[in-house]
Amino acid sequence: MKTRNLLAGVAGAAAGAIAAGKYLEYYRPGPLPGPDELNGYFDALFEMMGVPGLRHEIEEDWIECDGLKLHLDIFAADGAKPTLVFVPGTSVYARFYAEFMHKMRLLGFNVVGFDPRGHGMSEGRRGSYTIETLLRDTEAVVTWAIDRFGDGVALSGSSQGGITAFYAAGRDERLKAVVCHNIAVLGEPEAFSISRWPRFSALFAKMLPMAAITPELRIPISTYLDLSAEPTRFGRDALEFVKEDPLAVLAIATKAMASLASTPPPRPIEEITTPILVIQGELDAMFTEFYTRRIYDRLTCEREFVLVAGATHLVLTNNVDAVVPEVAAFLTRYM
Repeated sequence: MKTRNLLAGVAGAAAGAIAAGKYLEYYRPGPLPGPDELNGYFDALFEMMGVPGLRHEIEEDWIECDGLKLHLDIFAADGAKPTLVFVPGTSVYARFYAEFMHKMRLLGFNVVGFDPRGHGMSEGRRGSYTIETLLRDTEAVVTWAIDRFGDGVALSGSSQGGITAFYAAGRDERLKAVVCHNIAVLGEPEAFSISRWPRFSALFAKMLPMAAITPELRIPISTYLDLSAEPTRFGRDALEFVKEDPLAVLAIATKAMASLASTPPPRPIEEITTPILVIQGELDAMFTEFYTRRIYDRLTCEREFVLVAGATHLVLTNNVDAVVPEVAAFLTRYM
C-alpha cells in the first residue's frame, strides 16, 4: 500500500511539474529580452518581410497611461497627409505589422503603432488587459498623435485591434475615420462563432466566476483561437510563429477573456457616425465574411467593405500590397 501511494504521489508530482512547465511556457513570466536579442530578432523579421534595415527607420517613443509606459513605433512622413494610429491584434505588438505601417508611410501618411499594456515592449503584466484598458491605451496614443502631427487622425487595427478600433469609433469623436480588419460586437451570441469559441462558449460561461476570483490566472490563447490553422507567408503557421517570437503573448488573464466575451460597444453600433472601412479576408475562418457582413449591414455611418480575395485571417501581414492601396484611398476620401 505504501509503495502504491508513493508511486501515485510521484506520478502526481510529475504530472504537476509537466502542467506547471506548460503553464510557464505560455505565461513567459520574467523580464523582457534585452536590446541585442530584440534587435537581432527584428532584423531577421524585417528581412523576411522584404523590408531589410527597416528597424533603423523607425522612431521610438514612450507615453504613459494609467501609470504604465506604452511603447510607440513612429513612421513619420512629411506631415502633409493625415496620421494613422494602429492597434495590433491578439498576442502580438505594433512592429509585427511593420511592413503595413512602412508602406502607408511611403504613401505620405504618418503612422503611429503602439504596444498595448502587457504586450510587446510596453509595461504591464503580460496578457493582463480588458477592452476598457485597450480603449484607454488607444485614446492616449491618439492624444499623442494629435499633439505631434495635428488633429487629422484616423485609427486602424487588426483582429482584436480591429475590434478595439471599431469600439473606439463609437467613443472617440476626435477620430476622422476608422479602418477595421475584423469587427465584432462582443457579448452578442453571434460573437461565439469566432474560431474555436462555439465549443468553448459553454465552458467559458462556467469560467466567468473564476475571472472574478482569480483575474490574473492565465489561459493559453490556443484554447480559444486556432492559430495552428492560420498560415503565415513565412512558411510556418501562426502558432509556430508566435512561439518563436520573444515578445509574443501566449496566454491571457481570465479577466481579459471575460472582457472579450462580454463587453458591449460604448454605444449601439447603429449610432456610430465616424466613417468606417472594414477589411475582410475571403477565406478567414476566424472572422467569417458572413459574420462580418451581418455587423457591417447594421452600420448607418459612411462605410466601405473590402474583401481581399484568397486571403485568410492574417491579411495585414500576408496581403499587405493588396490592402495598403485600399486603406490609403479610403483615408484620402474621408479625411
